[in-house]
Amino acid sequence: MDETAVIRGEELAIGYRLGRRGTAVVHDGLSFTLPRGELTCLLGPNGAGKSTLLKTLSGGEQPLSGNLLLNGRPSETYSVSERSRVLGVVLTDKTYAGGLRVRELVALGRHPYTGFFGRLDRDDYRIVGDAMEAVGVREKAEDYVAELSDGERQKVMIAKALAQQCPVILLDEPTAFLDVVSRIEMMNLLHRLVRDEGKSVLLSTHDIDQALLLADRLWLLSKEYGMCCGTTEDLVLDGTLNRFFGRRNVTFDVASGMFRFTSPEGRQIKIDAEDRSSVHWAENALLRNGFQPVYDREQGDGPILRILGTKEIELEWPGKEMVRCSSFGDWIRKIKEYETDEKS
Repeated sequence: MDETAVIRGEELAIGYRLGRRGTAVVHDGLSFTLPRGELTCLLGPNGAGKSTLLKTLSGGEQPLSGNLLLNGRPSETYSVSERSRVLGVVLTDKTYAGGLRVRELVALGRHPYTGFFGRLDRDDYRIVGDAMEAVGVREKAEDYVAELSDGERQKVMIAKALAQQCPVILLDEPTAFLDVVSRIEMMNLLHRLVRDEGKSVLLSTHDIDQALLLADRLWLLSKEYGMCCGTTEDLVLDGTLNRFFGRRNVTFDVASGMFRFTSPEGRQIKIDAEDRSSVHWAENALLRNGFQPVYDREQGDGPILRILGTKEIELEWPGKEMVRCSSFGDWIRKIKEYETDEKS
C-alpha cells in the first residue's frame, strides 16, 4: 500500500444509480492516487465527469464498482463524523444559507470538533476568524450570506472548509465566480496551505494557466481518453496535455505554456529577437492577426520581424524597403497593409 497517498482509486467506476432503471456510468476503470502534501488540479472539458468524480471522492455519491481508499481504509467504512475530520469539501451545489451571517456559516466548519451542543470556545472563534481573514471576507463577518455576490459566497464556503482544519481539501471550481485578482489570490492561498501546512488539496478548474503554474500534479479527465495522472511538467512535455485538450487549429505551445489558435493558411513571418518577452508578445500579435510565427533564420526569404527593443523594430518584407517601427502597433498595421497589397 502506498502510504504517501491520502486517496486511492483502484479500477473505480463512477456515475449515478437510477433505482429500477439501473445505473448511469460516467467513467469506469479509473485508477489514481492523491499524494499527501501536494496540490493536484483536475482538468477536463465540460461534461468530462469532474464534478461526479469529486462527489464520489467526498462521499456524496458511492462508487458503482472498484475500490476507493481514504488513508488506506475503504471509504465506505467511514462515518459522517469521521469523514468530516479528514475531508473538507467545497462543491458547486447551491448553498441555502441566506439566513446565516458569514461568521455563522464559517463557524459550521468547527462542528466536527464541538461535541453534541456545538458550542464554540475561544480557540474555535480564533480559527474561524483566521479562516475568514485568509480568504479576504473578515470584513463581511456580520453580513448575511444572502447579501453576498456569488464570488463572495464562494470565498465564504472555502473559509468554512479551512475552519474545518482537515488534512485533505476537495474543491470543485473554487475560482469560478471570482475576478482575475481574486482567482490568483485563491490559488496562491491553496498553494500555501500545501507548502506551509502540509495539506493535500485537489481542485477542479478550467484555469489551466494557474494550474500549470502552481499544481504539483495534474489529473486529466475526458470522455475520449479516460484519466491520466502525473507530474505537471511531465504531462506538458510528453504531449499528454495537448492530446487531452488540443483541437483542430488549437494546440498547446510548450514554450509559452499556453493554448493557441493557429491558422495553417496564415503567411509565415520570421521573428528575430533575443528578449523572451518580446518573442512571446510578437507571437501573440501575429497569431491574433492570422500569421504564423517562425524562427529559423535560414528558412526561405519571407518577411522578417527583427525586434531590437520595444520601440526599435525592423520589418523586412520581400520587394519592400526595410521599415523601422517605434511600436508593436506600427508594425502590425504595416504587415496588414502589405498583406492586403499582395492579395489585391
